[in-house]
Amino acid sequence: MRPTRLTLSAFGAYAGETTLDMALLGTQGLYLITGDTGAGKTTLFDGITYALYGETSGGNRDPGMLRSKYADPATPTFAELVFVYGGARYRIKRNPAYDRPARRGGGTTTELPNAELEYPDGRVVTKKSEVDKAIVALMGVDMAQFSQIAMIAQGDFLKLLLADTKTRIGIFQKLFRTEKYADLQFALKREADGRTRRRMKLKDGLSQYLREIELPPGQALPPALAEEQAAGQATRMEEWLELLATLLQADGAGERAAADALAATEKRLGEVAALVGQAEGTARRRAERAALLKTQADTRAAQSLAEDARAACRAQKPQVAGWQNQAAALESQLPAYAQLEETQKRQRENAGHKALATARQAEAAAQRDAARQRLEALEGQRAQTQNAAARAAELVHAWDTATAQRESWQALRTLYDGCLALKRQEKAADAAWAGAAAAHARALDFYNTQNLAFLREQAGILAQPLRPGQPCPVCGGVEHPHPAVKTRAAPTEEAVNAARQAEQAAHNTMTQREGERERLSGLLDAKKQELAAKADALLPSWELRGLNGVIAQGLAETEARLAACKAALAAAK
Repeated sequence: MRPTRLTLSAFGAYAGETTLDMALLGTQGLYLITGDTGAGKTTLFDGITYALYGETSGGNRDPGMLRSKYADPATPTFAELVFVYGGARYRIKRNPAYDRPARRGGGTTTELPNAELEYPDGRVVTKKSEVDKAIVALMGVDMAQFSQIAMIAQGDFLKLLLADTKTRIGIFQKLFRTEKYADLQFALKREADGRTRRRMKLKDGLSQYLREIELPPGQALPPALAEEQAAGQATRMEEWLELLATLLQADGAGERAAADALAATEKRLGEVAALVGQAEGTARRRAERAALLKTQADTRAAQSLAEDARAACRAQKPQVAGWQNQAAALESQLPAYAQLEETQKRQRENAGHKALATARQAEAAAQRDAARQRLEALEGQRAQTQNAAARAAELVHAWDTATAQRESWQALRTLYDGCLALKRQEKAADAAWAGAAAAHARALDFYNTQNLAFLREQAGILAQPLRPGQPCPVCGGVEHPHPAVKTRAAPTEEAVNAARQAEQAAHNTMTQREGERERLSGLLDAKKQELAAKADALLPSWELRGLNGVIAQGLAETEARLAACKAALAAAK
């Protein structure tokens, strides 16, 4: 920064407006302001620093004290500085707070502090706070640093020389704008420290991996590599990489063979599971058919017994009607017998006919007793017939009820067995999916390994067709003093593509297994809901864990009731 003109008005010792044209001093070297004590040197310093930063150079005078006490009340107080920075011209003007005559009426008013900065392109920034920010951004230093490096008053140069290292570093960084290089230095140091830590971590990991390398039976490490493995160090990286590539290829071939065998086994397992499911379904249907046939036979037998009992009841109906008619006839004769007894009583009173009356009385009594006995027998036979008919109806109703209950229990058994069969299929599907997922993980890992090895070998692959005088496809150079060499264990692009296709096939198989598992899971959920609805309708309370025993007990009890009904119907026949 080079000041070219300083204008002070009613500022410090200058009562009027004073302009100092420093452009006359030229553009080379330093400006030296000298003079006797009290000549106004510090006022010039204050004018420059106040115009730039709104502060005095020494920091021991408040900006409110800058108005000259010798100035006319109407003379404004301000400091204006024109300076050149970076080859461009700037103008900055500030005024402190001071009392001035009011423009209207009498008395005085306070002029508020203000500032304005004019850029070379004519743009003007106003307001004190905005100008403060703009000047620091433009100059690159604050007031304290400016007073130490650009305008050193009297012995303040000693402060810069005696400042601590941290302070001087900050001053010089802002002065010469080297903050970005310091930031770059710190960033590089952090990156170097981070790379060092990663290198040490990788070195430790490499040592651990070297110790964990296991060779196939009958194969041993070369002596040099064996020593490095024992020491946990790897200096022969090319040899180690070739060895690892060979081992990875061998492992990959073994994994592919195992994956193929596993896939074949899983396929066979799926076929066996399907056959088992079909066999279970066939056995279940056969059992259901046998149970239905047995139920049908029992039902037909019970119906036959019930029909026989009904026929027997119907056959006895005419006889019962005859007995009822005879009983009615006898009952109708009872009044005659009563009249006869009355007659006999009157005859007993007649002495002349005593013998005849006695004989007739005895005959009538015998007939009456016989009629009564016959009536009682008929009543007993009628009650017995009615009881037999009612009992037959009760047995038929009990048989129908037990048959319906047995059908309900058998339906619940069928649902329960269906749930068990689906559960077994779901378990087999879960195992098949887990195997497919493991196979896919192995295929994906093998593909990633092959692809990474292929990418690492690109330099050697690209360098293979290089010939002297022919341009390099990467850098375009025609000289190839140190072309990269592809290792013998580097996979080909065809091998990488084959590994990718194998991974895709394994992924498709895993997706199919997952779909089958979800399908069976949905069927099982639906079957469980149907089972729960049937069980809720049949049982007041139940649990899935003990439902098998409850079904067996219910079937046994129902079969026992059916057997009892069958025996009772046979006895009634």
